[in-house]
Amino acid sequence: MKLERYPRALEAYDKAIRLDPDETLDKRLYHKKGELLLRLGMFEEAVATYEQAIILDPQIAVYHENKGKALLALKRFGEALAAYENCIKLGTGADPYQFYGKGQALLGLERYEEALVAFDEAIRLSGDNPDPQFYHDKAVVYKLLSDQAYMLEQQARINWKAGEEIHVSLVMETRPEEFTLLRTISGHSGPISSIAISPDGQLLVSWSFDKTIKLWNLLTGQELRTLTGHSEVVRSVTISPNGQLLASGSADNTIKLWNLLTGQEFRTIQTEPEASVLSVLFSPDGQFLVSGHGDKTIRVWGKK
Repeated sequence: MKLERYPRALEAYDKAIRLDPDETLDKRLYHKKGELLLRLGMFEEAVATYEQAIILDPQIAVYHENKGKALLALKRFGEALAAYENCIKLGTGADPYQFYGKGQALLGLERYEEALVAFDEAIRLSGDNPDPQFYHDKAVVYKLLSDQAYMLEQQARINWKAGEEIHVSLVMETRPEEFTLLRTISGHSGPISSIAISPDGQLLVSWSFDKTIKLWNLLTGQELRTLTGHSEVVRSVTISPNGQLLASGSADNTIKLWNLLTGQEFRTIQTEPEASVLSVLFSPDGQFLVSGHGDKTIRVWGKK
């Protein structure tokens, strides 16, 4: 059916419904009308139509599913979740798009952990050929969880500085005197100059007189990778606010930029012979990199 004929088809369905004299109408007419309304983007009307179809036969899973699609488009996430849960209950439980719709509703309700479960089920039911959109929305949830954790951590730091007692599951709930040794991490062949922790609190970075930088899982102490390339002692390292870049400064008069996710070096900045790099630091917005040098200068790096 061509797009320009959709309004005429809609008129025909409306007429067929109006002309039914004894209200024994075939419920499939409502279904066909509802599908047409979804294609036309008339979501309020689609919801009303599928509600009528459900009254006529509440046991048809696709009626609840299509009602859920319309409710998602209207951002009525709570009602959409109920509709998808009904269609999953009534269906075979093997349709990945029903679980995907449920995941979208949960995402809209900011129930992120439950949304992940729904998206994972959609991927599992898809077998060897899942819809790429399933992975995309799952990645969106992980990003939102990461941002949420970062914001909670930042708020925790603000509250801590203000002297307020907070209880956030993502922040250590302890008093300073209660700190105890959890683990000892080793692997460098020379003294460790200093350490840094990624914004999400998952990654520990250490740098050493052995001219290497090591990345560790902070929670387990497992070594993830070793970054090599400096020819002299690594003096300072800084992590970008988004947790994706790492900059290192060394006594070899260079600043190196690394992809923190892959460990790949992608740029080396060479300074003057007397400008040994003693410290590096990203600005809070990640737009600038600042370095301190042995020649008593501070240098600001950024995009022109």
